[in-house]
Parts: sequence; C-alpha cells; structure tokens
Amino acid sequence: EEDGWPVVNNPDKPLQGDRVIEPEQMWRIGGDDEDILFGLIEDAVVDAQGYAYLLDTVLSSVLVVDDEGEVVRQVSGEGDGPGEFRFARELIFLPDGALGILEMMPGKIVSVTRDGTPRPSFAIEDTDGGGMMNHLQHIAANDEAVLIGRVSTTFGEGSATIHRLLSLHGADGVQKAVIREDKEVQSGGNIQLGGDDGDEFTQNFTLGSDGSIVIYPDSRKYELQVYGADGAKKRLIRRKYESVRRPEKELEAARKQAEEMSARFGGQVEIEVPEMADDIGRVIARPEGVLWVSNSQGNRDSGDREIGWFDEYNRDGKYVKRVLI
Repeated sequence: EEDGWPVVNNPDKPLQGDRVIEPEQMWRIGGDDEDILFGLIEDAVVDAQGYAYLLDTVLSSVLVVDDEGEVVRQVSGEGDGPGEFRFARELIFLPDGALGILEMMPGKIVSVTRDGTPRPSFAIEDTDGGGMMNHLQHIAANDEAVLIGRVSTTFGEGSATIHRLLSLHGADGVQKAVIREDKEVQSGGNIQLGGDDGDEFTQNFTLGSDGSIVIYPDSRKYELQVYGADGAKKRLIRRKYESVRRPEKELEAARKQAEEMSARFGGQVEIEVPEMADDIGRVIARPEGVLWVSNSQGNRDSGDREIGWFDEYNRDGKYVKRVLI
C-alpha cells in the first residue's frame, strides 16, 4: 500500500501474450469524394444502432453517418443559439441518451437529441468568478453520471491563479462530488503551463460503466489511479516500462507550435515541449472493468495500417494481454 492506495505492480510482459484483432472496414467517406466536404474531424461517437456522429471543428458541425456510410443529417452547427456551438472539443452521449458537445470556452456542454432537437445546455459553474481563461478539458459519461475536467486561470497584478478541477455530476447536471482539484499561484515572471508532474488529471481520465474512475495524472509516467464510484481509492496500477523519445520531426513541429501559442499571450506564457513521448496516450474503459491502455511503445511498434497496440488489464489491475488493432 502507498499513500492509501493498494498497489498492483506488473512486469513488462503480459501474462497471456499477444492478441491480434483484425477489424473489417464497414465504410469510408471523404478523401477524393467531391460530394463530402470535411474541415477537420476531431471526434466521433457511435450509438447502438450503428449511427456515427462526426464532430468537424473547422466547419463547426456534427454530421450523422449511417451504417452504410451515407450522411443522413446534420444535428448541430455553428452559432450561439440553442443546440449550436463554437470551439468544440469532443462528443459524448449523456446519461439521458442525448448527444453532448463539449465547448471549451466559455465552458459548457451543448446538448441535442440524436435527431438534432436542442436540449438545455449542461452549464458548468465558474467557481473562480469569471477567470480570463476558463475552459473545459475533457468529459466522460455512463448511464448515471458525467465526469468533467476543467481549468480556469485568473490573472492578477504580476500573478496568475490556475485552478484545476475534476468533478462528478449527476444526470441532471448537479455536481455530486469533487474527485480531485488543486490551485497553483504563479508570480514573478512568465506563466508556465504544463510541465509539473501530476497536473494533467483534468484531461487524462475515463469513466467505466460500473462507475469506476480511472485517472493518469502524469502521462509521462506509466501509472493508473482507479477510484470507485464513491470516490474511494481502489487501486494504483503500474507496470515496468521504458519510455520512448519523440522523433525529431515531431519535436520540431511541437516547438514551433509552442512558440506560436506563447506569442498569442505576448510571450508571457511558457509552454514546455518534452523530448520524451507520453508513456500513456489514452485509457479506454471496456466492459466488465477491463482497461485498454495505448502507449508510446505500442505506437512505435505498430504499422501504418494499424491503429496500434493496447495493454489490457483485467478488473484486478493485472496486465494480461497486448492487443493489436
């Protein structure tokens, strides 16, 4: 046990070896198809009937594609009215079955039914009283609850207060619990975003169908924190892991992007560009408490026609398989 966490330490090899899944392509749209125009598809979700909802963040629209690859309707678009959005980040199905569109700023979840009828927005309270920078980072949901990560930055004279918050909400939007939060005050020079261990919990999490909450607060460290639906610590999952350095071409692009971002804030914001790739890329909650973890080693070892390798953990936190898709 460590700091109240029951610890599960895993070796670098899975107990049951490798498994290869060969998915079958159902449809393909876009590309050279002149009848379909995409800006940038940032996220997609699929419902039980096989309809795919595609979030285009450039054209600010959500298109619905049926199981044969035909675009059947648009359920939301750009604007400030009911069911409309700007600056969207991702999609989610809310507990009532409606589609939720996460809008980064000013920080809300726009809600529409699956046929496009506007629903009341999932408003997020600004606990810092209207910070200059206040936006949502990530959202996860199951049939009963919604988990939201958000960050607000309030600027004062020569200082900035950064408030990070991960909160659990009921189906009605009411906040039920704060799972994790911290406040950091920076002063005396440029403001630095990122770089501190453990400050990524507002975007690195998932919510299981059983209500369990999985956080990886530092993506450069192979460690998963699993909470119960009541917020109690269930287990800390680790495995022996060797980090991977990012390709030089990728580093050059990241440095250029960081410079452009810093310039938008008059050079007062420093953005760290790490040389090593994130140990953990994403965690996917599968049925029956199973977790799939994408990582830098798996991304390196997979081919151009593959999504990648995922580490599979059973509900007890044991590293049982490597899965290639």
